[in-house]
Amino acid sequence: MSSEAISSAIFLIGAVVAASVLLSAIFPIIFTTGQTFGTVAHNADDQIRTDFAIVNTFSVGGSTTAQVWLKNTGANAISGYEIEKSDVFVGSESSITNLAYDGTLPLESFMYTIAGSDNTWNIGETVRLDISSSYLNNPDGQTTVLFSFVLPNSVRRTITFTKS
Repeated sequence: MSSEAISSAIFLIGAVVAASVLLSAIFPIIFTTGQTFGTVAHNADDQIRTDFAIVNTFSVGGSTTAQVWLKNTGANAISGYEIEKSDVFVGSESSITNLAYDGTLPLESFMYTIAGSDNTWNIGETVRLDISSSYLNNPDGQTTVLFSFVLPNSVRRTITFTKS
């Protein structure tokens, strides 16, 4: 009888040890997977709630500058930092370039102006982008400009406009 009790106790201890080893191996994987799904869901929510429209464009033929107005039509405010880290593409059908943010607007750059002083592109507000690029002065005589604005969260708007 005592040998049966000892055998049962050994099997019980073995089962408890095996269960704890199994849980300690699986629990971190489940936790990491949950974090991954949470991050993906947050990023998708951010993209869905972010939206903007290109409402106006202006550039004169032969000029290396252009202005583009964008309106925040989404449910998220967009910080000035996000605008500065955005990708601005400009050019013609034959060549295009990616411009960098620069507050002084040298050639091959862009800067922005937001109404208000909080440096946040709030819902319903319009931002003016000032663009300077040699790609706007098309030597081949094309008056069509390709423009694309991509936020860091990959929300993108593109337009083709004609220089006046």
